[in-house]
Amino acid sequence: MKVYFNTMKFLSRSFHRIEKYFKQYAPKEIKWVDSLEDADFIIEQLVGSNPDLLSKLNIGKPYAIIFNGGIRDGLAEYFKNAEWVFSFLPVENEGFEGKFILSPLGVDGSIFKRIEGINKDINIVTTGYVAYSEGIDSVIMANTKYNGNLVHMGGDLIHDLKRPVETIGGVTRVEGITDNELIHLYNRARYVSGLRRTEGFELPVIEGLLCGARPICFDSPIYRRWFDGLVTFIPELDDKDELAGKILEVFNGPYNPVLPSEQEYVRNHFSWEKISQSFWNGLKI
Repeated sequence: MKVYFNTMKFLSRSFHRIEKYFKQYAPKEIKWVDSLEDADFIIEQLVGSNPDLLSKLNIGKPYAIIFNGGIRDGLAEYFKNAEWVFSFLPVENEGFEGKFILSPLGVDGSIFKRIEGINKDINIVTTGYVAYSEGIDSVIMANTKYNGNLVHMGGDLIHDLKRPVETIGGVTRVEGITDNELIHLYNRARYVSGLRRTEGFELPVIEGLLCGARPICFDSPIYRRWFDGLVTFIPELDDKDELAGKILEVFNGPYNPVLPSEQEYVRNHFSWEKISQSFWNGLKI
C-alpha cells in the first residue's frame, strides 16, 4: 500500500511531530510516497477551512483525516467521504457517519523528561501566533504584574498584540530551537500555557508535564476529558484583563510541582506508540 501523508509546510513543529510518529509506528507493509499521483491512500492533517485541500480530497482516492482542532465550520465537507477520521475533538455533530476515533495525541517519553537539579528561573512558557485566541496577551499582563520571566516560542509578530513580543519587559522570544533546547526550557519553567479559546490539541501541555512544568488550561469539557487532574484549570473569560487576573491568582498561589506518578501516567496514557497504533488498527488498510 502506497500512502501519501500530507502536512502543509507552513504548519508549526507540532503538526510535523504528529506526522513523524504516525509514520514511525505505521505497519511495515506501507510504502510512503511524496505525491498524490503515486498514492493508493491519502492521509491529511486538517486545520480549519482549506478549499485547496478539499479539491485534492475529491480526486477519487480513499483518504483519512487527522483533525487536531481549530476552525470547525464546514467540517462535514471534509469528513463525509473519509475512510477514517482521527480527532482530538468530538465530531458527532459535524455530519460525519463513518469510522471515527476520538483520541488525544502523544508525547515521546524517551525525549521529554525531567532534568534533575535544574533551576526553575522561568515563570511560564507560551506558544502561538494570535494573542487573544491563544491567551498570550493575558498571560503577558499577568506575568508583568508578577514580575516573572516569560519565554514565548514562536514568531515575532503576534496578531493583535500590536508590538513585537520581545519588546515587553520580562519577555524573551525564541524560534526554531532544537528539541534539546525545548526540553531545557520546559524544565526551567514553573508553568506552560495551554490556553486556547479555539480548542485544539496542545502538545506543550503533555511535553511540559514530562519536563516538570505545570500546564494552565481553560476549563472546557475536552480539556477535562484529556487532562483532568494534571493541569491547573481557569475559567475562559472573554475580558483579557479579567483573564489576566485569574492567571495572576495562579502565579501568586501555592505552586504544585509535577509528581513522578503524574509523569508516569502521561508516559503511559499519551504514548505515541499506543496512539499511532490505534489509528492504524482502526484504518486497516
